[in-house]
Amino acid sequence: MDLGPRVVKSVELPLTAPMVMESLCALGNAKMKVPDDIRLLMDPHRDGPGVRIELELPRGVTASFVMERREELAAALRRELGTVWPSVGRRHPGHLVLFVSDQVMAQAEQEPWPLLNAGEVDIFTAIPLFTNQRGAWIKLSIAYASII
Repeated sequence: MDLGPRVVKSVELPLTAPMVMESLCALGNAKMKVPDDIRLLMDPHRDGPGVRIELELPRGVTASFVMERREELAAALRRELGTVWPSVGRRHPGHLVLFVSDQVMAQAEQEPWPLLNAGEVDIFTAIPLFTNQRGAWIKLSIAYASII
């Protein structure tokens, strides 16, 4: 009989709205203790290489509070830190947009740079320079950005 070390693989549960709301309540904000106080604006749905959910936090709780506690949120969701990306939504400071990627950002394969095979670049038009957490190219007009 083999009594060697055992490796237990964790099964990652699909992201659900109740799971996210309970995880947010675990962040330690006195104004956010009951999941029912958090309003679901958009169910979790596929958004490229991950899952996106939009929530309205209780009055007086800002999305930046959640962003500052990203590590604790990742622990509450049982996800790797490099996959959990909270941000402020467009509605107001309490509008939270949470993106949970399938892979850690540092390990995700990046699409080839669109300018890799281009011969010329016009510095007065926006060109793709960076990618965001979702893997989308971010364009910037370098002539006006003081990069040169």
